[in-house]
Order: sequence, then structure tokens, then C-alpha cells
Amino acid sequence: MVNFQNVGNIAEAPVTDFWKRIYSVTGLDLNKIWTVESYVDNKKLKGYFNSGCMAFNPSKGILRTWKNDYKKLLSDSANYAFLNSNRDFSIFCHQAVLSAVVMAKAGKDKVNLIPPSYGYPLQLQDFEEFINKKHSISDLVIVICGDYKNLKKIEITEPYKNWIDTHAK
Repeated sequence: MVNFQNVGNIAEAPVTDFWKRIYSVTGLDLNKIWTVESYVDNKKLKGYFNSGCMAFNPSKGILRTWKNDYKKLLSDSANYAFLNSNRDFSIFCHQAVLSAVVMAKAGKDKVNLIPPSYGYPLQLQDFEEFINKKHSISDLVIVICGDYKNLKKIEITEPYKNWIDTHAK
């Protein structure tokens, strides 16, 4: 799952031109698409995953396929121009290609989505739309915080407080 919808395609909506290009390059069968909910803005989307914290079975060839499909997408001049026409398209197309490859090669029954406590976006804690906020660092496994000042946005108890005060400034 991703934090925000950004380039994600709403589950009930028709496939957008952005995603049509991604699906075409990856060869994803539209019947293999499943849905996820974005963590911060809580939107139901066609499969779209944050590429920040993942693990793969090497025998599936997902990362090799991702690399090849991403290159194929960008080597087409029409796709390249289209993706560069929108800042979000150019920023998140790598993530969209990975999402389509995962759905195509693994299938929903083989994918275990890790909970948002693994890669919690602390830098987004102030967003009003953040529906699933955590209030203590003790509830989290991996925190993505951006910089030290974001650590002040959540309760930090011992033993974490002392370690952070000593090492993270």
C-alpha cells in the first residue's frame, strides 16, 4: 500500500492513461488487479505499493522484470514524453511499474503486505487527512522521519528517548 493516492487509480474508476501505459508495458492482465487502501488518506485504489520496504523471492524474477519493464517504458518516446508532462507521473512511475509487476508475477495470494508500522511516515504526522496516526513510537517498528524535528511529533519513551537524544541530533 502507499501513503497517499497521488498517481494511484481509484478502485471503482476506469483505468487512467497513466496506468494503461504501465499495464501495457508490464503485460498485466486487468483481471489480476486487486485493491489496497492508502494509509494516510484512506483511499481504495487499484493495486499500488510503496517501494520503500519490500522483500522478494529471487526465484520469481520480480526485480529483474521491474528493471527491464521500467527501461522499456522509458525507452518509448511517447511514454517518456507523457511521464515527463506531469511531475507526479515522473516521480512515481517506478513505483507504479513495480506494483504492476508484483501483481502480474506474484498474484494476491502470494503477496503479504506488511503493516504500516514498518515504514511509518512520521514526516506526514501533521497532515489533517492522516486517518491512521500512531501516537507513540512504541507502536512502530520502522519510522521514516525525514529529519530530527519530526521526532517531536510523536511520544517517545525510554529506552528510545535516551538513544535518540544521544545519537540522532
